[in-house]
Amino acid sequence: MEKTFRDGVLRNLSNKIPPKLKKKRTTVFQEIQNLINVEESPKKKKKITTENFEFSSPNTKNNKKLVISLIKQKFEIVRFSSKELLGEEEVIATAIREDPFSLYWASDRLKLDEKFLLPLIKDDENVFSEVHPMLQSDKNFVLKSIKNNWKVVTLLSKELIKDENLMKSAIQENGLALEYCSESMKNDKEIVEEAVKSEWSSLEFASPEIRSNKEFMFKMIKIDQFCFSVISEDLQVDKELQWKSKKYFKCFREVETKNLTFSFK
Repeated sequence: MEKTFRDGVLRNLSNKIPPKLKKKRTTVFQEIQNLINVEESPKKKKKITTENFEFSSPNTKNNKKLVISLIKQKFEIVRFSSKELLGEEEVIATAIREDPFSLYWASDRLKLDEKFLLPLIKDDENVFSEVHPMLQSDKNFVLKSIKNNWKVVTLLSKELIKDENLMKSAIQENGLALEYCSESMKNDKEIVEEAVKSEWSSLEFASPEIRSNKEFMFKMIKIDQFCFSVISEDLQVDKELQWKSKKYFKCFREVETKNLTFSFK
C-alpha cells in the first residue's frame, strides 16, 4: 500500500520533469528528489510588521505582546487590533502615549473608566476630546479633569464654558484659563484678580473696560509689576499711574511707554 502510494507520487513528480532530462536516469532521480524536498519543506512564517499587520490573522491581531510592540513603532496599528485588545488598558494606554487621540479606538468601557482616563488626561488634555460623551458633559468628571490639567478648558462645550464654578477652578490652576472664559467673567474684577494672582499675563485677556480702569490696574501692578505691560495704552502713558507704580518695578531698570521712558536704580 505504502509502496504503491510512493510510486504514484514519483510518477506525478516525474511528469513535471522536462522531456530532455528523462533520458538521463541519475538526473531524473535527482530532479525527483529536489521536487520532493521542495514539496515536503515547511513554509516559512511571514514576519508580521506594521505594514502587513492589517491583513494578519485574528489570532495575530489578538497577540497582546506583538500588538504593543507594533503600536510603539506606529500608533495607527491600534485600530486593527482585536476587539478584546481594544478593551485592554495596557494596549490603549500605550497607543495614547504615542498619540492622545488613539482613545477613539478604545472600547466604551475604557472611555467611561475615570480611574483609567484621569492620569492620561493629566499628561495630555487632548485625551479628553475622545472620552465618552457622557463623561464630557458630566460636571464632576470635567472638574476632576480640569484639576488634573487646566488646558481641558480649551475643549469644553459652550455650555460648560459658561459655568463659572468650572472656569474658576481652571483659573485657580492657571490664570491663563481666563482667555477661554465668557465675556462676563472677563469683565468681573474678582475673577480677573484671581487669574492675575495665578499668572500675571492673564490680565491681557481681561475686558478692555477692566484694563482701562486706573484704580484696578494699579492694584494689579501691585500684585505683579509686569502687569504694567498689558494695561491699556492710555494708562501706560498716564504719568500719575507711572509714578505711583514705579516703586513696584523691582526687576527691570527701565520702563518704556508710548510717550515717556523713565529709569530706576
